Amino acid sequence: MNATSPFPNGRPQELILRWCDDRLTDEEMVELESLLRQDPALAQVFAELTHVNAALENLGPSLSQSASLSTSARPGSRLIPWPLAQHLLAAAAAILLLGIPAGVLLLPRAGEPPEALTVPPRTLAVVNHILDATWSHGETPLRPGDLIGPSRIRFEAGLVQLQFFNGVQAVIEGPADFEILSAEESFCHQGRFHAIVPPQADSFRVRTNQGELIDFGTEFGLDVKPESAEIHVFDGEVAFQAGADQVPTRLGVGRAAIIASDGSAKPKEANANLFASYREVNQMQAMSTEKRLAEWYQSSLFWRTHPAGIAYFDFEEKDYLSSTFRGETASPYRDPISGLLVGAEVGQGRWPGKAGLSFTRTSDRVRINVPGTHRALTLAAWVRVGNLASRRYGLLMSDGDREGAVHWCLDGATGRLSFETNTASQPEASATPLAFRSGSINRSELLGQWAFLATCYDAERGTAEHYLNGRLIGHALIHLAPSVRIGVADIGNWNSPSSKDHHFEGVIDELMVFSIRLSEDQLEGIAASGRPY
Repeated sequence: MNATSPFPNGRPQELILRWCDDRLTDEEMVELESLLRQDPALAQVFAELTHVNAALENLGPSLSQSASLSTSARPGSRLIPWPLAQHLLAAAAAILLLGIPAGVLLLPRAGEPPEALTVPPRTLAVVNHILDATWSHGETPLRPGDLIGPSRIRFEAGLVQLQFFNGVQAVIEGPADFEILSAEESFCHQGRFHAIVPPQADSFRVRTNQGELIDFGTEFGLDVKPESAEIHVFDGEVAFQAGADQVPTRLGVGRAAIIASDGSAKPKEANANLFASYREVNQMQAMSTEKRLAEWYQSSLFWRTHPAGIAYFDFEEKDYLSSTFRGETASPYRDPISGLLVGAEVGQGRWPGKAGLSFTRTSDRVRINVPGTHRALTLAAWVRVGNLASRRYGLLMSDGDREGAVHWCLDGATGRLSFETNTASQPEASATPLAFRSGSINRSELLGQWAFLATCYDAERGTAEHYLNGRLIGHALIHLAPSVRIGVADIGNWNSPSSKDHHFEGVIDELMVFSIRLSEDQLEGIAASGRPY
């Protein structure tokens, strides 16, 4: 996205156009959600474009009917031909630039009933921050960057900060039971809820067991208990209606009310100190981020200087004249292993101010040379995967297919972590590949999320083990396990004897190589100290 236009370019534009034409595959939908998760600004524009796109469709059926519609359109599709979809979104971009609210275009024509417009059900809001959340039993924890649609959020303690795609900024404080019903309506069963509703959101409703709060573009707090609902207005005006046959209670700035279960209202003064605001959560998140970054750095000093360390890259120290990264090693008799940057770009890592390497092009890679032959290896890296298609994604790949070569990669087709090496039973025999793969990894644990991947190989024990975020996800027993060697290799790609594409897509923040097998407890500790949230 550029600075002069909100209209996305490149791959995001292509996926959004395909969404408008209802031609997204399941895999492309996952990719689009990953892009939206990584870029909240893009997610906001996507939400606006969906409103404008629907509005343009409503301007007149003759517009789409006059185009040559594909006869192969699926039932339930949007029936917008591909060229027309491009024109619609071009017009949408112009409308956004002119600042015309999408709602203006949604006014029904004379004689037509109004048509309800909703954001696509899987993209109603994005999780911005989570602070010290303790999740209720059986609940799947949310993570920063998660896209959520109609859903119920239950947690026992902590804070969850949401950005709705209609512009509403919200903070939920536990213990909470909060249900997102649509883009404009939610149900607060329990907990404290603080919201900033901008004028662009038009209206926002929060239902409770005591009645319904209707907001008109303001800032308010809501404290819901089983026996009452307490409303505090910090800016603008809200209305609370206990029942369809009751007169709404209107509250202006600085006013509050306790609504009992029978609908009666007891007035009081608003107290902003009772609620964690969106601004305060941003400040707390920034402090928490700085604290976690400092804790990670202190913890990483142990592994940077570990006696079994072969190579350690945090991608912080780049020599811009030679385009190299300095790797660290504990041995005083060995020169540090450096990495030559070929195409990959330095970007943001797990924390603001922490560097990581972004791999996007098929040629992007870091070239290294790790000498020696090893009977044991631990390979570990923090990665954020940007795409998973039906091919292999190189993490650390020795050049070629020589005997003992190490190939550590992700299999995009199966979602498995793979460790491969080559062995020859006789000196004159050709190298035979051995492959040890993990169990399938849930795509949601990889795409757009920071994940700590590790593989431990031990020839003496005859084992190969795979880990995700410190959790064992694969174990293999090896008969006559060979020694391995990395040698000249690529980080994030593979100098393959074939012409197949193996380039990694995403960001690699930290990569470690040890000449021993690390234990599960050690890997779990690295994952806990290095997790950004």
